[in-house]
Amino acid sequence: MQPTGSILVIDGESTIVDLLVEILTDAGYIAYTAPDGADARVAIARHRPALILLDVGRPGMCGVELIAHVRAADPAIIPIVVMTTAPRDAGSLLVLGVSECLAKPFDLDELLACVARYVQPDQRANQFACMDARSAYP
Repeated sequence: MQPTGSILVIDGESTIVDLLVEILTDAGYIAYTAPDGADARVAIARHRPALILLDVGRPGMCGVELIAHVRAADPAIIPIVVMTTAPRDAGSLLVLGVSECLAKPFDLDELLACVARYVQPDQRANQFACMDARSAYP
């Protein structure tokens, strides 16, 4: 059975982040965010997520370095799902330890099915609706 836990959403586009957090929270998950790789490292150190949703297509995001950092610290424990508009180019990331690639644009059912493969909804999700990497995680 999948672990219950939080989902770290890493994307530089605030509109997408807000939408993903809302969708995940409504589905019973705990979601928190980081706008870039540096903030993501801080967020992961504060509270290890059960899943990372990572957009690697953003300039300055340095998703490959973040994946390498996560895998060096914890080789296979945290599943990483890459969100990208260029899924054919993301194939090489699977070698780096990416669990799955979610092609943008994706529909709601596709996103939730992907997340459900790695994490169970958490009954506490309504208590912690939206957090970011700079907030203290309970």
